Amino acid sequence: MDEKKKYFTFGVLGGFGIIAILIAILIFLPLVAMVAGPTTVAVVPIYGEIAYGSSNENMTIAHPDIFAQMMDDAINDPSVGAIVLDINSPGGSPVAAGEMLQKVNSSHKPVIARISDMGSSSLYGS
Repeated sequence: MDEKKKYFTFGVLGGFGIIAILIAILIFLPLVAMVAGPTTVAVVPIYGEIAYGSSNENMTIAHPDIFAQMMDDAINDPSVGAIVLDINSPGGSPVAAGEMLQKVNSSHKPVIARISDMGSSSLYGS
């Protein structure tokens, strides 16, 4: 086999090899992503006073039952890998804050807090 045919043959075979590798990557990459696990972060807002009341036009309430439902949704969603608490609260009821803290502590997923304008204490615990 002369030199030109030899290099042409290696070039064609090498090109097919690269194409085969690219096709394999494009096929298996989505499968790896599905097996690798969760891909999203849930954001749970805590806006306003932490209490058992209801919001009105003058005051926003962060109700522990609504918070618990949002946390349950994030915890039970298999696509969620972590939870961010978006906090803008002046604090509030220690009992309500205690329930919210129990829900956070019961999560098997990582939970972090982002405090914006206000992040005052509800004086829960010591």
